[in-house]
Amino acid sequence: PLERTLCETLVNTGCRISEALSLHKGSIDVADKQVVIESLKKRKPGVFRAVPVAPTYVARMAAVHGLPATTDSPTPLWPWHRTKAWQIVKSAFEIADIHGPWATPKGLRHAFA
Repeated sequence: PLERTLCETLVNTGCRISEALSLHKGSIDVADKQVVIESLKKRKPGVFRAVPVAPTYVARMAAVHGLPATTDSPTPLWPWHRTKAWQIVKSAFEIADIHGPWATPKGLRHAFA
């Protein structure tokens, strides 16, 4: 379930792996059905964007990660580093029998755009 929610977050938000790995329970707004992501490419901290997401995505995130947040804990939703997360996404492409140059986390970002 954790691997699935990571992949779904990349697909549904178009965020970078590092941005996804920095998400915590407070980043998912269950009521407004959006994910609030801190941009890591703006050259300054504190630049956020809210991405609307589907109710089914929010429901899965709530079930797997125990949302909505009961505390303001900055504990990340996923316990992995970038390399492990990249391997998880790559493995998901292999399981889905998707190959080619865009079968990467960056490919998901471009597909979202």
